[in-house]
Amino acid sequence: MPHWRHLRLDTLKVALFHGDSRAKTTEALVDHDVVLTTYRTLVFDWKGRRVLQAMEWFRVVLDEGKLNSSLTPKMAGY
Repeated sequence: MPHWRHLRLDTLKVALFHGDSRAKTTEALVDHDVVLTTYRTLVFDWKGRRVLQAMEWFRVVLDEGKLNSSLTPKMAGY
């Protein structure tokens, strides 16, 4: 998830929920300000441990920009 590297790590406590080393429990994420993941990882989590679904969230932001730009040509028939 290199596109998130511009975040200043000294301002927010950020957790990357991605890959094999992602958190296995909600306790590992609860003290973070922001949790970053991918749609694919979210689906795998939903089918497995459901760590993210077990959390009580204040706000959820979904960024579909990258997803839409890669799907639009396929959907338009190009």
